[in-house]
Amino acid sequence: MKRVKFCLPIFALALAYLGAQPSMTGQATMRLSQLEFVHPQLIISTAAVRLDDVLGQLPNAVAWQDFKARHSQRAAVSIDPRSGTPADIAASDPLIPGTGAGNRLTLIDLEAALGYPVSDVTAAVVGDRVRQYVVANEDVFRIAIDQLGTPSAGQVNDYLWQVSIPQVAGGIPVRHGRLLGTLNHGNLVLIGTESWGDVQIDLQPSIAADEALRIGFQYVGGQQAGDSLVEWPQLEVVPIAPLGRELAYTSGGPIGDGYGHLLVWTFAFERSTEPGRWEIMVDAHSGSVVAFEDKYLHVQRKIKGGVYPATNTEVCQTTPPQCGKMKSDFPMPWADYAPPKCSNQPTTSCTRDSDCQSGGVCQFFFSNGGGIFDATGTATTTLKGKYIEAVTRCNEPLGPLSVSSSGDINLLGETGDHDCEYPPNTPLKNQASLRTSYYEANRMAEIGRGWLPNNNWLKGLGVKPIPS
Repeated sequence: MKRVKFCLPIFALALAYLGAQPSMTGQATMRLSQLEFVHPQLIISTAAVRLDDVLGQLPNAVAWQDFKARHSQRAAVSIDPRSGTPADIAASDPLIPGTGAGNRLTLIDLEAALGYPVSDVTAAVVGDRVRQYVVANEDVFRIAIDQLGTPSAGQVNDYLWQVSIPQVAGGIPVRHGRLLGTLNHGNLVLIGTESWGDVQIDLQPSIAADEALRIGFQYVGGQQAGDSLVEWPQLEVVPIAPLGRELAYTSGGPIGDGYGHLLVWTFAFERSTEPGRWEIMVDAHSGSVVAFEDKYLHVQRKIKGGVYPATNTEVCQTTPPQCGKMKSDFPMPWADYAPPKCSNQPTTSCTRDSDCQSGGVCQFFFSNGGGIFDATGTATTTLKGKYIEAVTRCNEPLGPLSVSSSGDINLLGETGDHDCEYPPNTPLKNQASLRTSYYEANRMAEIGRGWLPNNNWLKGLGVKPIPS
């Protein structure tokens, strides 16, 4: 990332203004980490509820009934209760040529639909088709079409596409707001909104960028000689939870009007005397600092290992494309990296909340879906994960493995490992079959939660505190 020093001429006027401002002496001596905060209304809970459970509360109920009738009632729909827009629609609608169910589309059909020549299915074509689908179904999406930004499409493999359309209001990006779609074998199989509430605020800032700089640096005790501006102030719209709508949804509660918005100036800087990339968010109307955060993940460690993602033939075939060799460094999703501890007693192990005194709760520690976790010191995984626990009968007795490291936890593995074989210098129970099963089971459960976000069984898999 290119860093721009304050001494460059482009910043001279703004810095002269900043230098004329008095420092906040109380905060000038504080470390930046002590000033970090986010306004509570910027922390927004989310939810998804079944369409059938809230259909009677939706102003476009008739449109939804027609939509489901056109799909022979097979479409599964969840609603974002904050906005009333579809959080996800699981259906199967042909959009580009492919072998999906009922798909007979040709390039000529695409030309006719899009109104311009199409010689190949490109990312631009796919993005345009998804946008066109949203516009054609505007009555069920109920979003401001003029806030759809430029689509971005990525081809995962020869039959799978992912599409993201950002929310943009009056040319200003809306943080977190977007629409996502997935095409499989030419058919749109999943589409929905994310943190999308139509923006209805004044988009003309009341303060200028240099004033936002002054206010932001005043909050951190003033500009210092070693500060580097890494992002010049830019306007953004950020969603907030309106007062009284802290919870995304309560049974029988309101649908819609659950997103508010702020127009903010956002900029980021680095300070030579402290680690971090610090982002400051200033309300562009009131001039209040609403967030100050370190956007670096300082400790990014991984739990990873070799797995057979397709088969274990030890041969990579091209027809059909299928590789039977082990793939190294695959993430171990939602894997444990420390034993559970009491929230108010970090040295006390627990299995239930009642093991903790003074109202403490039993905390569990897991990597994310990419196998990434933040921790210092030695970490240990037993693949007793958030959703799946891996145990093996290889090298009796029955039980989990246990691997520790002060850096990345690498379970290793190499092509040729089968059944109860394990990499040299690793625990006896670190078999390719165990790692592969753990990885595949987690990915299958993840797909299940994507299709059935309200399924309590899928959400309830794995390690939880024992009821007190």
